[in-house]
Amino acid sequence: MKRIAITSLLSTAGMTLFSFLLSKIVRRNFLEPKLLNQLVFYRRKNKKQHHAAGYAVHYLTGLLFTWIYSLIWKNSRYAPRNSDSLWMGFVNGLIGASGWHIVFLVHPSPPIVDRRKYYLQLVAAHMVFGLLNGAGYRNLKSGSVGAPYRKYELCCESNKQIV
Repeated sequence: MKRIAITSLLSTAGMTLFSFLLSKIVRRNFLEPKLLNQLVFYRRKNKKQHHAAGYAVHYLTGLLFTWIYSLIWKNSRYAPRNSDSLWMGFVNGLIGASGWHIVFLVHPSPPIVDRRKYYLQLVAAHMVFGLLNGAGYRNLKSGSVGAPYRKYELCCESNKQIV
């Protein structure tokens, strides 16, 4: 569980940094925690754009998906190599964009955002999340955290290559 928590923290932070930098470059609000806060605090004049609630929801969602990734890597033909991590991030991004789309449709006062560009950014950000998840899963192997990694190496040497 320690490896999942650390990997989740680093992957979600990397994804958030990607969204932050892209937001600054294109001058649009793509920061997921900020948009989450605008959804939660939509009745307030000052919508608490950087309230801890949005960050908590964002990082807890990252923890959930990191746990799902680890289950997939342990119980399927997929491995935490770059190609599979990118693919899982892409699929995760499509799921995320679909979820955001539904929320925007049903919310009484959704944030004003260019949805098409936001959804494209979400897919790219989740691909960053997937890559960092794979790297974290592969590389965090100290103490008891490493035991599942050694099991991965033994069971997968013959049919999975790590890149």
